[in-house]
Amino acid sequence: MKRVLTIGLFDGVHLGHQALLTAAREKASALGLHAAALTFSGLDRYKDVYLLTSPEDRDRLITSLTGVPEVITLPFDRDLRRMTAENFFFDILIGKMDAEHIVIGENFTFGSDRAGAEKLTELCDASHVGLSVLSLRTLDGAPVSSSRIRDALIRGELDKAEALLGHPHLLSGKVIHGRQVGREIGCPTINLAYPPVLAPMPHGVYVTTVTLSDGRVFPGISDLGVHPTFGESEEVWLETHIPGHTVNLYDETVTVNFRAFLRPEKTFPSPEALRAQIGEDMKAADAYFRAHPGLLLFEEGDHAE
Repeated sequence: MKRVLTIGLFDGVHLGHQALLTAAREKASALGLHAAALTFSGLDRYKDVYLLTSPEDRDRLITSLTGVPEVITLPFDRDLRRMTAENFFFDILIGKMDAEHIVIGENFTFGSDRAGAEKLTELCDASHVGLSVLSLRTLDGAPVSSSRIRDALIRGELDKAEALLGHPHLLSGKVIHGRQVGREIGCPTINLAYPPVLAPMPHGVYVTTVTLSDGRVFPGISDLGVHPTFGESEEVWLETHIPGHTVNLYDETVTVNFRAFLRPEKTFPSPEALRAQIGEDMKAADAYFRAHPGLLLFEEGDHAE
């Protein structure tokens, strides 16, 4: 299958990535070819950095935001790390991917020799393969990058992160059983594990929206952290309450979109004190949603069963 290929880690699928992916889809449509994104697993461990999104969220965002229908993931193993740029071009891009046209950013590097766009241009010209080199997308005078977004998330700057991403920061996963603490105080939650490979956001309470597998969107209020009032968990959890709705979503996959940070996590002297604070948090979340009515694409009275 002849492909128009764009290449990268695409962590977070930010505005710069979206520009590359959209250009690849448009070029494929113009040439009557198939668009694909080539990405890698394990590159984050090699670089020793936190991720912005899980591989599953990344792949889903690539398709939903840009319309690129195929995501191909290669393991960034020892053989690939040792491969020169020339070998990567002929063995992988041409031999395995059947690339007819390649779309990259101007800062693209590849191969163990860290060759750049100039080398790829030389190889493409010699092999009669098309090449598009895009300028970097910028925001506030600097290139959009995963590192800028990572720094913003670690500082809890959700607005800045969302501006660079072009979409809310999010976490998808299968709803799992927690400690049932929320249910005991009249505030049942859906619980997701927050993977330790993801950028460590400030522990605390967030305004969120929850997207179900059927596409319905609900308001949420989420507690990210170790929940110290009832004894600290050894793991970080994202516990989300959907106000006013009956929820039974165990083993369902949901997406929690982070919208605003309300307050840091803290220890309360009693369940009653925690319950009172949750009431205040829910008022703050309600005010946020009233100010942003377009976030909720469901009809009042709908219930998640």
